[in-house]
Amino acid sequence: MSTRSPMRGLALGALLAGVAASPAAQGSTLTALDYIEIQQLVNRYAFAIDNCTNNGYDYADLYTPDGVFYWGVGSRKSVGREQLAEAAGGGKNGCKKLEQATAENPLATHTTVNLIIEPSPDGASGKSYLVYPGVLGTHADSTHSGHVGGYQDVYVKTAKGWRFKSRLHVFPPDVPGTVDIEKTYGPPTGDVVGSSGTVSPIVSSLEATTRFYVDLLGLESDTPTIASARDTPPPPILRLEGTPDGRMRWNHVPYPGSGWRSEFLEFTEVERTPVHARIQDPGTATVILQVRDVDALLAKLKHAGAAVLTPGATPVAIQAATGAYRAVVVLDPDGHFVELRQPALVPSNAPAGNVIGGHVRIAIADTDATMRLYRDQLGFAPRVGAFTTDKVFSALIGLDNAQYRMASAVIPGRPELTLEFIEFRNVDRKPLRSRIQDPGSVRLSFNVRDLDAAVAKFTDAGGAVITTGGKPVSLGQGAPYIVVRDLNNFYIILRQQGPPQ
Repeated sequence: MSTRSPMRGLALGALLAGVAASPAAQGSTLTALDYIEIQQLVNRYAFAIDNCTNNGYDYADLYTPDGVFYWGVGSRKSVGREQLAEAAGGGKNGCKKLEQATAENPLATHTTVNLIIEPSPDGASGKSYLVYPGVLGTHADSTHSGHVGGYQDVYVKTAKGWRFKSRLHVFPPDVPGTVDIEKTYGPPTGDVVGSSGTVSPIVSSLEATTRFYVDLLGLESDTPTIASARDTPPPPILRLEGTPDGRMRWNHVPYPGSGWRSEFLEFTEVERTPVHARIQDPGTATVILQVRDVDALLAKLKHAGAAVLTPGATPVAIQAATGAYRAVVVLDPDGHFVELRQPALVPSNAPAGNVIGGHVRIAIADTDATMRLYRDQLGFAPRVGAFTTDKVFSALIGLDNAQYRMASAVIPGRPELTLEFIEFRNVDRKPLRSRIQDPGSVRLSFNVRDLDAAVAKFTDAGGAVITTGGKPVSLGQGAPYIVVRDLNNFYIILRQQGPPQ
């Protein structure tokens, strides 16, 4: 016999009816049970990803068969059951995160709060905040990451119940529920439509560079490729680079956990003048690598005699909107800048090695002029900040009292590739005037909708064509290429977009 109070039952019924018929629902077709089941779906998500149950497939099965998890606004995405299981740390990764967790570095515990569910034409949408509570309850240290943004969800009702159609992790300053996913991940509308994800530091010795990135940082490299003017016939790639009488060697080093890779280029049998640039000089680039253990890598680099830019040669603790981390800036053998950044909490689904992610930042002379090219002409959609002074960031790069202005954008057509632009002021700067073959120069790569139109926009903005003869070159792969120099002295391979496959 039930002992429930009739008044209590009435109150609960009224509450659920009120949820279903809330004015916010705007003609909702969701029932009270729908709201409860979606809440349970969201709750099951946290337990499934934290514990990697059923090798991650319990997590994957919370999505529709074609469901998508977006790792951040403009970040990479995991699509379908296998990739989603891997995103939870399982699948082919085998839930190694459970074995790697320690008392000092515990697994993150997902806590989703303030969930708002609203009806939509296809089912329902949701937004919530995400918190990683600390095991010891302390704030802003390795055991507590605090507020880490939130989620923006799309739910659909299937034969097996409510499932995620998509879930987007939204980091500050973006607000869950306000991100236009179609605009961020949809087909690009401007001139740039993609990228190979290649940043090409020009180096003086491919062997020395490979030792730095492979032997010291623990990355992997492919076998070098060689092109020489002495070959018969001379490879067209030499004309593409504007060095028809020279010799090139290059290899590729991918950065795990990201779509970026470095293609290290060594030019010989041509005149070369090494560049000795500073981090604030327009035309320099910094590869930012997320790592598991910055102290271990730094010790290894110091032992090998690598130069450290950060004063004191000690990592700096930084509290950013996307979470806390410790970072140090080092120099590779040619003076290219590498920031090693260890997050306070390593993601549970991070790659197994020490390097677990990465992106690229370039120093520019003038943000407004650069954005007129990249945003207004080429189709980038950057978030442009104001000038600021940050003592902690200044301590990281060794520039006291410097002001800087940051703009961040994903590369159109490759939302997992983040490219940052930084402009300094109140500090001495000297723009690079290097040639493409000079060690210390940097080259990027974009795919474009119309090669001639893109070239015109680069030259109109103060750039120049570098390719010998000023005409596109075919490398035997269908679409033509050309190399331009932009207004900040970055060299860029432009590749004509091929026909639809």
